[in-house]
Amino acid sequence: MTLEFRVLGPLAVRRDDEPVPVNSARQRALLGALLVDANRVVTTQDLAYRVWGDGTPPGARETLQSYVMRLRRTLGQGSEGSPVVTRPDGYLIEVADGALDLDRFETLVRQAKAAEDDPAARAKLLRDALAEWRGDALSDVPSDALHREVVPALREQRLAAVELRIDADLHLGQHQDVIAELTDLTARYPLLERFWAHRMLALYRSGRAAEALGCYESARKILADELGVDPGPELRELHAALLANDPALSTPDTTRKPKGRDDLPGDIPDFAGRADAVRRLVDLGRDATTVVISAIDGMAGVGKTTLAVHAAHQLAHRFPDGRLFIDLRGYTREGEPTEPAAALDVLLRAMDVPAGRIPADPDERSALWRAELAGRRVLVVLDNASSASQVRPLLPGSATCLALITSRHRLADLDTADTLSLDVLSPDEAFALFAGVIGADRAQADPAATADVLRLCGYLPLAIRI
Repeated sequence: MTLEFRVLGPLAVRRDDEPVPVNSARQRALLGALLVDANRVVTTQDLAYRVWGDGTPPGARETLQSYVMRLRRTLGQGSEGSPVVTRPDGYLIEVADGALDLDRFETLVRQAKAAEDDPAARAKLLRDALAEWRGDALSDVPSDALHREVVPALREQRLAAVELRIDADLHLGQHQDVIAELTDLTARYPLLERFWAHRMLALYRSGRAAEALGCYESARKILADELGVDPGPELRELHAALLANDPALSTPDTTRKPKGRDDLPGDIPDFAGRADAVRRLVDLGRDATTVVISAIDGMAGVGKTTLAVHAAHQLAHRFPDGRLFIDLRGYTREGEPTEPAAALDVLLRAMDVPAGRIPADPDERSALWRAELAGRRVLVVLDNASSASQVRPLLPGSATCLALITSRHRLADLDTADTLSLDVLSPDEAFALFAGVIGADRAQADPAATADVLRLCGYLPLAIRI
């Protein structure tokens, strides 16, 4: 018996290529709750919350057992061969490789990201990945918890894949082919600046420079009216290049990512606020004539890593020899902070230094690290640092490099560091983030309720996003 599951659209099940109806609303909620964590245990408590929300009824555990028994019969032609397995603390659904559309989508996106030197292959992989989608994820699954906590993240993955696919098409010179799609995307997601940038570039390369400049003005007005902010650095730089008729804009490879190793986590498509902080970091990385070290501090959940990664993506094209990221685990609940020697081993291997050349002595490792970076343009994000002493051996010594450090505490004794302390978002910035996650129309539908949500979240980016 072969089972195939689909969650990227209405929930669907096929057994031996025949549709399997899952008619009960509670069974669809249960199946969806298991499938979004396929092959991982979902606790009974979490399943109950995903099925009933905050209104979990008395005797929910026993009722859930009954639902599981019925779902097993539905999926397994009776009780035989069901993929739903009981574990001591909950349940899991066993799904074979490639039998879940979400798994196929994520695998194809990973393959596409690895094919950065082959834009044609990248575009094909991303088209195949996006073809897995048949509408909004879990669109017919009646679970407020899933639609509140899981579906938005899946939507972000889809938008990120669309952005990457359009980027690949622009590399291939298919600028005229993407204009209509980008016009629709900027109308549907007017706060996502990356789509405006792609649209401006596509229009310019199609001989429609005036329309490209008009797009900038449209984006600027929308951001000002909706959020009270100016366009970010990428849009402003592209606008300046358009005004100057920069010849580099006519070359499809202008937007191509640099070839060096890129370990940066993905940039979030709905980044909002922090305009001054982003501008400060970008200006540091662009204008420096000596080694630049910027340390970002602030409380848990305030958005330090998100800001560092966002700024790093803005600056990626200026560091073609590598964009490295390492979590130093300074404030991770499990385990101790990463020792500098262990971190240096990871970083040196990322720079293709053979294991046999990496010395055992920590000071010698640090010296080799600085030597490897000498004369190269490399950006390093040192995330979640516990202290200056943990970070100091990892710092580059070359004026061609940039180090962005995040920590919950201010690293005041870190030599030559430009420090940036983050506070919670302003109410306007918090609204912009909230609107980017759930959509401007929903955020504006009840301003008082939105204001209450943001206040109860303490204007912390992580709380708002959750």
